Amino acid sequence: SHTNTKFLDSVQDQFNFTPDFNKLENQLMGSILWTPIYAKFALIGAKVSHFETYLGPSFGTAKTAQSQFAWGTVVGQRFFITEWLLLKVEWRMSKYTDRITVNQGAFAVKNGGSGFIDQDETKHNMVIGIAVMF
Repeated sequence: SHTNTKFLDSVQDQFNFTPDFNKLENQLMGSILWTPIYAKFALIGAKVSHFETYLGPSFGTAKTAQSQFAWGTVVGQRFFITEWLLLKVEWRMSKYTDRITVNQGAFAVKNGGSGFIDQDETKHNMVIGIAVMF
């Protein structure tokens, strides 16, 4: 979910002004995962199941006013409830450089500037869910 921050809502409400920025609409990322930890555990002594810890790089696109290359890291944990059903918890960090159009200030074209600012963005996402493995 990509919603306005409380800070942005506060600036808009108090000053009737929206600073120049591009809102992240979506990301499409693919990952190459390595599983350094794979183990089994007994659930209340009744059933043996397994879990695995994984990590790896990810690459893809981030869409704001335009699409740009994004890269990042993923670290996660899978708990196998059955052979094909699992609980998944992971943290994803992604980075990209966003080009923001500027209409005022020193970077505005009317003031002799380039008309844009390149801004580095870092996003952190937590994913918790049930997954099916084929």
